[in-house]
Amino acid sequence: MFRFAITATAWFLWFVLAGSPALTKATTGGNLNITMLGFSSDSEHFIMIALGSDDGAGVARAKIMIVDLATNRCVPGGCQKAQGTWDATRTEPDVIDEVLKKTWQLRQKLQLTPPQGSYYAKGHFENNSTAIYNYYLHKKIRAQLLQKVEENQHKASMQLKVNIGNREKTLDSLDNYRNFALEYQLEDSLFISPDGKGFVFLIKVIYPDGGYDFIVQTMKV
Repeated sequence: MFRFAITATAWFLWFVLAGSPALTKATTGGNLNITMLGFSSDSEHFIMIALGSDDGAGVARAKIMIVDLATNRCVPGGCQKAQGTWDATRTEPDVIDEVLKKTWQLRQKLQLTPPQGSYYAKGHFENNSTAIYNYYLHKKIRAQLLQKVEENQHKASMQLKVNIGNREKTLDSLDNYRNFALEYQLEDSLFISPDGKGFVFLIKVIYPDGGYDFIVQTMKV
């Protein structure tokens, strides 16, 4: 299972992607472990890299996600992982290099080399599950996170309701359970495509042992 300790570093991502536009970063717990790399030039796809290391042995792990904004799904071959083992821990440069090589041709095809910079809006929470994001042109987005937890079966599901003006869209489903998920948290980061029509939300998935992962929820208007 792909999880992160909050010991990931950002400087190597900047080094690997030298020549790309300024990258927008999301933070959790005051430590950087997710790098939002932005959008394709046609604003149809979003790319993100996550980098982290396990506590103790320092096993490096990386995940790249290339998502179709309209379908809210990974494109075929667009979500790849690389990691070390307890016997061969590998380095963060190694695992980043692997996921980038795996997706090189795909990133070229989808106009993600380099990715386009994204507009970033920071939200404020009305309560533990509802956030309001303010962004350019004085528009607002309201996002509400719903979740169901089946403790006896060690699984949980989530659904995100998004309101933009008089439009409402539902992302994911309360029937879509993820095994071993304990809780979901809506992060306060919203990423908006260059054409202003694509939106990306970051969701944190927490596991019973304290590990966590991230998923993205995307939409087009």
